[in-house]
Amino acid sequence: SVSLTDGQTFEVTPFNNESAVYTINRTSALGALDAAATKGGFNYTIQETAWGPFLYSIGGIAYNETTWDSWLYSVNGVPAEVGAADYSLREGDVVTYWYGPWGSSPETARAAVNITVSIQASGGGGGDGGGGGGGGGGGDSSPSWVSVTLAAGTFNITATNSGKTYTVDRQTALGALDATGIAYTINDAYYQEYGSLFIDSIRGRANEGTAGWMYQVNAESPGVGANAYAVQNGDEVVFFWSEGMSSTPATSRDTIFIRVVTPGSSSGGSGSGSSGSSSGGSGSTSTTATTGTGEPGEVLSFPLGLPAGATVKLGEWGQSFSIDLTAGDRSTEQVNVSGNTVTINREGVRLVITARNIDKKGGLAAGLVERVTASVGPVRANFSTTGVIAASVNLNLTGIPGDGQIRISLNETPDAETAREFHLASAENGKDVTAVAYSMTVTRINLENGRDVAGAVITMAINPAWVDEHGGPDAIRIARSAEDGTCTILDTRPAGSDADGNLIFEAVSPNGLSTFGLLAVGVVPAAGAGGEEETGVIAPTTAPGSLATTPEMHNTAANLPLSSPLLIIGVCTILLVGAAYLIIKGRRT
Repeated sequence: SVSLTDGQTFEVTPFNNESAVYTINRTSALGALDAAATKGGFNYTIQETAWGPFLYSIGGIAYNETTWDSWLYSVNGVPAEVGAADYSLREGDVVTYWYGPWGSSPETARAAVNITVSIQASGGGGGDGGGGGGGGGGGDSSPSWVSVTLAAGTFNITATNSGKTYTVDRQTALGALDATGIAYTINDAYYQEYGSLFIDSIRGRANEGTAGWMYQVNAESPGVGANAYAVQNGDEVVFFWSEGMSSTPATSRDTIFIRVVTPGSSSGGSGSGSSGSSSGGSGSTSTTATTGTGEPGEVLSFPLGLPAGATVKLGEWGQSFSIDLTAGDRSTEQVNVSGNTVTINREGVRLVITARNIDKKGGLAAGLVERVTASVGPVRANFSTTGVIAASVNLNLTGIPGDGQIRISLNETPDAETAREFHLASAENGKDVTAVAYSMTVTRINLENGRDVAGAVITMAINPAWVDEHGGPDAIRIARSAEDGTCTILDTRPAGSDADGNLIFEAVSPNGLSTFGLLAVGVVPAAGAGGEEETGVIAPTTAPGSLATTPEMHNTAANLPLSSPLLIIGVCTILLVGAAYLIIKGRRT
């Protein structure tokens, strides 16, 4: 029998990967084995596999690769359906480990270990040591974390859908997943446009429709692929299976919790978003790029250019750059170089430049530009009807934007003309706009859609209560209103939740930046269904946050139905006048 303390953890290291450290709940089935090994004077080993950690041996009896005999376990006589590290025990549970083939029982096993568990209340934290070492924190429901060490450098991964091989910065969220040794596949369908690789499957579980793999860094859902999100020392990366908009790492039944360690970094994470490597000998450390926060209607500016002391030239082979890593105010702006990637973090902006090669000499980093992306925001506002909302923009740029910048404002209610455009665009898709949560106006300064901005991913977050009130996630759309008066309903998909608990929706805007609205839509009512629809005009909604039709929409001839009495009288009048004319002309002839 063993006594386990609630709230404590311990660490184990796979024998085949000493750089990986797993933090396990003391009150798990594996915690009971660890405590029993310490008390009984025997050992056990863990093997890292593509499917996660695997109990490889107990007391020197190891997995047999020929017969596939291995260590199995049950709790209170019931075979467990999850790994021993993830099974939370209760007071009085009896854990049995036995060695044999799949489908065998403890009674016929070659070897067995029976452990009776008592659980004590936490006495104030701190691990109780054990065979794998100790650690503090966590309760009975705390997840099991794996720590990975990410040195500066790159690794290669091949997309399953195209067969193309990509070189990825090791100090990224994808690099963290790759370092765990867990099997995964990626899809490059959006790489050409946005530089993002997306997770197709993990541990053989592939995306299905709206269900699939998502990730968070320090409890935030990034707006870019895991390959493009730089991490640093202390960051916590979580990959989790999402069944729908309500899924979070806490509610998901399939999660991977990763803590990032970068060599030579001070302890503690910053909150994520910046690279874990310092800027090429400049002595600067990487910190989190903070986000802008604005009041409703306030215009916030975000410069996208290079730091002070940088130069950009256009030559025969394209755009080249040179950045002085020692210049500028590093308290407000950080420049990080890792492999062939330069990451520039300033308030509310993360600019990532991928080069064909980067040459670092004498405090300068120079290279030939291959790809440029920029993440702006999230920008937040607090509205009377929806509460705190947030929106961000992720840009695919054709090159380094020079002195370009964008300005963002969030508005609770769009202007009448924009509201009318949203309504008409929805009607063209057979939908009726039932409400508008808010709009985001993105103004370009020294940037042109097409020439400088090749495309964008728009993310807009909203209170879950508003979503439920207006038809659920399937009813939510992001619309784009362009400067030329055209409006498009963008393909919109759910993208998890943010730190405020809001639901995130994202859409690709292939034609660049302008004004965007987060809408709720419904099916256009059939003609003759009663009420105002019988007049041929969709009834306006006048509740707060709703889209009201404008007077111009009610007073156009195009809105008159074929059954309108005025139209019938007009047609009859024309026919009578025409008939009279023919009779008079015939008599004169």
